[in-house]
Amino acid sequence: MDRIEALLAGRQYLPDSKLQVSYEAGCANIKLGNDRSQKVIVERRQNCYLFTSTVLSAGRVASLRRDLPDFVDRMWRRNQQTDVVNFTFDRENRLIGRIEHPADTLDAEELYFYLSRLAIECDRLEFVMTGQNRF
Repeated sequence: MDRIEALLAGRQYLPDSKLQVSYEAGCANIKLGNDRSQKVIVERRQNCYLFTSTVLSAGRVASLRRDLPDFVDRMWRRNQQTDVVNFTFDRENRLIGRIEHPADTLDAEELYFYLSRLAIECDRLEFVMTGQNRF
């Protein structure tokens, strides 16, 4: 995690974007503009970095599962539309966006790209599904 902290130390914006970033203790807060933001959790798991961001709470997921075929179809289509972000459920049954990358080869450009893509894609799906900015 020292590598991530070094790459984000003192950085206020993600390169090649107007996205503001602040990072502390494994959590990057990405400001997307128009009072919209997304939190990205960064974890090291063995030989990989795992980047996750919440799209829907477990309660919201449960309410959407009443129409399970439509919900599954929507998630399947969304995963087809994104090359980098995978949408799945975590242990707490929240809908999350997820990116995994080998730790030894992660460079600055990849880190910045992953943070921006994950924040944008999760925020977009969250807004499409709820009309709100909750995470």
